Amino acid sequence: MYESCQFETLFENEMIAYTEIIPALGKTELYPRYYHCERKPTEALMVMSDFSFAGWKMAPMVVNLPLDYILLAVKELGRFHGECYGMKEARRSQFDSIIAKFKESRYAAEISDLTWKAVMTIAPKRAIKSLQESHFKELVPAAYLEKLARLFEDPWEHAKRKVQPREPLAVICHGDYLRNNMAFRYEDAKDPERPTQVMMFDFQTLRYASPMIDYAAFLANSTGYGVREHHFETIFRTYHRELVGTVANIIGVSDPSELPPYFSYESFHRELAEYYTYGFNIASSFLMILHEPMEISFTENIFTEEESVADAWTRGGEPLNRELAAMVYEMYQLHHKYGLDPV
Repeated sequence: MYESCQFETLFENEMIAYTEIIPALGKTELYPRYYHCERKPTEALMVMSDFSFAGWKMAPMVVNLPLDYILLAVKELGRFHGECYGMKEARRSQFDSIIAKFKESRYAAEISDLTWKAVMTIAPKRAIKSLQESHFKELVPAAYLEKLARLFEDPWEHAKRKVQPREPLAVICHGDYLRNNMAFRYEDAKDPERPTQVMMFDFQTLRYASPMIDYAAFLANSTGYGVREHHFETIFRTYHRELVGTVANIIGVSDPSELPPYFSYESFHRELAEYYTYGFNIASSFLMILHEPMEISFTENIFTEEESVADAWTRGGEPLNRELAAMVYEMYQLHHKYGLDPV
């Protein structure tokens, strides 16, 4: 199991995050406190602070975060990406030295679990079927759905392709920026249930890739269409504003408009159009488990492959079908805006 889950790579990435990346960014107080790590053959130890004692805790909702949580999360992601871009722009040799050390921990090897691969293949088909049975059906051309189906004939290969870095926007990414890898504080005395600060943790899947790898994964897996329908652009502008403001501050320009053109809102928005399929790819097979949790065993398969496929068509029920249909519609809108086929 140690080798099959690429534990060595996962641990090395986490270690690099806390010993090199976070100290280089100079904002160690914004992350869990790191004390010590050590490795031996087939075992490893990392000592971190228990941030719950400082008032941090997980969001109470597993899916469909409310808007106030979402805006905090994307603002923090924009700050993190902005800090990393700042290092890339201002201290390139240090940046290159760091990214050379961490490794792809999820898609470097071929998928060995054929049951999970079958579920991944069924999940986009369920999403397309859900759209065809939804009120979006007249808004998305059949030709687009056919192209989307072809794109996801092999979801694993799609994800492997998407995590490859592409300049000039490639940056250090968290790699798994979802609700379960962030904690919130609640310090508003007048409204103690309102989150006031967010902190990311768990950097095991660090990668050098498009920043939309993080943004699209968060959007697809931790937000719901009920919020996105009315605030899609507000959420993205919040992220982008924080990112470019951070970069401008680091490299010493007074206005983010003075940054290179690839930092523009339009550039990042098109990047989202090209990478939202990555977030959807993960969500189509992962959200069903969040909407309707199952018992998970790491030592034996709970279902046969046939049972897993049947389960993938129904787990999460109609609430999940509506979310999947909405994501397909959002992808179509983005692709149509920029004249793109599903990518």
